[in-house]
Amino acid sequence: MMFICSSNGKHRVTVQLELRDHVLLIIPNAGGNSNKYSVPNKERVIALPRRPEGGFGVAIKGGHEHNLPIIISKILRADSSSIKLYVGDAIVKVNEVPTRGLSREQATELLRSAGERVILTVKHYREVASLLKKDDEGGTQAAYVELLFAYVQEMEEQRAFKVQACSSKEETIVQCTDRGERETWLRTIHAAVQRCNDHKIEQLNRNQEEANKIHWMDWISKKCYFPWNRQRTLPLFLALKGASVYQFDRAPASLTEFDDCQIVYKAYQCSLQPDAECIDLALTSRHYVLETPHHCVRFSLPPGGQSTAVLERAWALCTYLSVITLSSKTFSVQFENKAASLTIDWNMGFALYDIASKEYLWKYGFAQYRSNGQDGARVSLVFALKDTACCKNELLRTVTLNNDAQAKQFIFCINAFLSSKSVAPH
Repeated sequence: MMFICSSNGKHRVTVQLELRDHVLLIIPNAGGNSNKYSVPNKERVIALPRRPEGGFGVAIKGGHEHNLPIIISKILRADSSSIKLYVGDAIVKVNEVPTRGLSREQATELLRSAGERVILTVKHYREVASLLKKDDEGGTQAAYVELLFAYVQEMEEQRAFKVQACSSKEETIVQCTDRGERETWLRTIHAAVQRCNDHKIEQLNRNQEEANKIHWMDWISKKCYFPWNRQRTLPLFLALKGASVYQFDRAPASLTEFDDCQIVYKAYQCSLQPDAECIDLALTSRHYVLETPHHCVRFSLPPGGQSTAVLERAWALCTYLSVITLSSKTFSVQFENKAASLTIDWNMGFALYDIASKEYLWKYGFAQYRSNGQDGARVSLVFALKDTACCKNELLRTVTLNNDAQAKQFIFCINAFLSSKSVAPH
């Protein structure tokens, strides 16, 4: 037995959960009266005349954008009892034109242009019908949650979890009878969500060049801190695509939304590391810090979701692509109180150019690099005089950048080049 709870936990409704291909069905307990109507489970052909006021008197939901067929959600006709059309019927064809693969908007346009009389080929789905009709006795509305990029999160109360469709702001809180039941449902739902997500990513990547494909994208739980020392987690959608990192408020439905994204960084401008300050030692491996020169996002991956190895491999690829696309990066610095420019180059390594004398003061290969340290805008670099692992004969070079943010970006860039060198294909 399961319950759907209100956000304050005061109101509960007994429900059954069912997983379909792309949706989680939430069906209120109908008290054994769920078989009160019978519709043949086969294709039927229905002829509908256009109403005098316009339209055919049916409302539709679903569509390709939701990975659902075109479903009749309402019947708004005076002759509804005689036309043998039902809520929950999927429209298979409109005047012999298949609706498979159409969006809801395209299906609506197909109906508008169907003439004064339309021939519908329909097939009934009882499970969908139960979601679209109110239970006559209890008046409780059944619902479904689309699984594509749904946000699933455990709750502090050990028997409960919440699930939220990416296209909705409403959360569905599910309370199970025990912790074991909750864990089983979480694993099952996460697996179903991941299948939907993988299929969508594959679709988006279909015509993309290899260097511009989506490597990873999913919801993360962003940690937010408040003045009264309370911590909350809020959903944030993170995507690694090509050489860039994207942050969204909701899952992108098309590649166009990546072009319109407001928060985008190249991977070499960022750092992704395990969160060393996480106090939950059991889950430390799923907690990360995404840092840019101006922002820091502490987040966790949902338990039961994608593995950390998948994220880290995607991050390594994203960083590598950003570095080889960049090839070299030059920073304005002060060295020994003189204006200079320090270049990090994929082939050359590190090179400091003195602007006044117009000559290079020093050059070091990546194999000679040992470590760095930051103190505000000052960055200290340690190099070996020879390409050896010996700790002797090391040299300290200190440069000063314009501000702390630039110093941080400089270090991120160094780390990106070094990590990319270590994973670069020969």
